[in-house]
Parts: sequence; C-alpha cells; structure tokens
Amino acid sequence: MLLPISSLPSGRFKDGYRFVDWLVDNKYKYWQILPLNPRDSLGSPYNSKDITGIDPAYGTRNEWFKLKKYANNKGIKIIGDLPFFVPGDSLEARKHPEFFDFRHKSGAPPDKFRKNGQRWGHPQYSWEAIEKNGFKLFLSRFKWTIKMFDLVRLDHFRGYEAVWILPDKKWVKVPGEKLFTVAKKHFGQLPFIAEDLGVITPSVEQLRKKFHFLGSAVVQFGENNNKDIVYYSSTHDTDTLRGHYGRNWEKYLDKVLKADAQIKIVPMWDILGLDNRARFNRPGTKKGNWKWRLRQI
Repeated sequence: MLLPISSLPSGRFKDGYRFVDWLVDNKYKYWQILPLNPRDSLGSPYNSKDITGIDPAYGTRNEWFKLKKYANNKGIKIIGDLPFFVPGDSLEARKHPEFFDFRHKSGAPPDKFRKNGQRWGHPQYSWEAIEKNGFKLFLSRFKWTIKMFDLVRLDHFRGYEAVWILPDKKWVKVPGEKLFTVAKKHFGQLPFIAEDLGVITPSVEQLRKKFHFLGSAVVQFGENNNKDIVYYSSTHDTDTLRGHYGRNWEKYLDKVLKADAQIKIVPMWDILGLDNRARFNRPGTKKGNWKWRLRQI
C-alpha cells in the first residue's frame, strides 16, 4: 500500500495505528509512505531543506519510531523514500558548501513529454570532494534512512550513475559504484529500492543489479513480469489507475496483483477506484498537489 502520512485523515502519525490495523486485516505486508522530511512551500517532500529531519506537522521522531515498532510487530514493513537532490539553502548545503556545485543546476534532458527538458534548480554535487571525504555526506543520509525505514526507495536512482547538468546540458558521470561499495562495507546488505523509471541506460541497470537492488515498474508504462522489481499500479506522480484506463482499471489492477514481482504496491486511490480528481501530484505544476487525503480509516 502506498499512502503518505500527509494523506492520513489527520495528516499525523497518530492515525497510523488504525491504518496499520487496517493493513493487517486486509493482508498487506508493506506500507510505503514517501519521505518524512519537511515539505517545501508547495507541499513537496522532494525539495526539503532538512533531508534527515521529520516534518513537525506529522509529529515527533519518537512518535514515528513508536508507530514503526507497532507496524513491524504486526508484520508490516515500512518503505520510505530518500530524495536525491536538496535545495541550495538546505541545512546540508549551508553546513557543507564544499560538497556542492552551485554553478550547475539539476534538471532533465528533453524528451517526448517536454521538448525543452526540465529545470529543477537544485545545486549539483561536487563528487570529487565527496569521494575524497569518503562519501560521508551520503553515508550519513543512508544511516538515517536505514534506521527510519525497513526498505528505502532511492529517488532518482539514475542520478547515482550520471546526472544531467545545467546550463551545460550534458550528462556527467557519478561514482555511484564506489559510493555503494563503501556503503555496503558500512551497513552490510543495503535495503534499497531503485526508482529507475523512465529512460534507463544499460549502465544504470548494471549498477542496480550489481548491488541487488529491486527496480521499479508501473503498469501504466507497460506490463512487466520481472521478479526483481517493485510493481506499481500507479505512483504519486502518475494518473490514478482509473484515471488512466477508465472502466478497464480493475483489469490492470489484477495484472499488478498477479505479477511475479517481489513486491506489488497499490496506492490507496487505486484501491478506492478513484479517477484523476484524486491524482496526488502532477510534475511540473505548482497548484493542487500533495493534498489528497483520506476522510476516514
């Protein structure tokens, strides 16, 4: 089940206990919650100024650990998210400016959806400095997320292999293999899921498989029967299943649930059969996102 904490009726951890009970009663095994860190002014947790913090609107860190323990004791594993980029005025960037390249910004190249590409605006990383420092910037992030969640979805996984930099408009290699090798020595088997949606090169797939990370697939982008993936009916960034397929949506929900994927994730809006009025986020737009909420559990 995919349901952000912000989509609980109160938008707080306190409603999580009833939701865990509901998950158990309905035989779910995983609850994916997206990032817990503070959100930006538009509601997004993927542009957070404190990537290892908790949004105080949800509750406290102690409250989260109590809820996670309750879920784990009931047989529910928590899947959290770790954003890749942080804004230039984030705590990390202000504390360790030597690890950031403020001259170059984040974005995505032109594709069939956006002919001019995308400009996200985060500073790029100074990978040479990060590597020279033993990758401690990312190791501290990994340590936090591994403690907070049972499984961690690495947002923008292809960024660990190469990044698109602006204004140069070119791909630049990233020492992701070295980073994950060091991380594995620190933490053992890494409980990571690669968010590898979109146009993924063989080298990105090779990196994922080298470290045995599960990949990602969404039925709306094409049916997939691989075993080493997390298979989604929809995500927080896509149409709802019904919004995409109309009256045939249940057919595709069934395809996800019967697939051989190691983990199948269905957002609550798909379980409820809601149309695109319940769509959670529309990338590239600024209004009406990150607001959908359950009325009751």
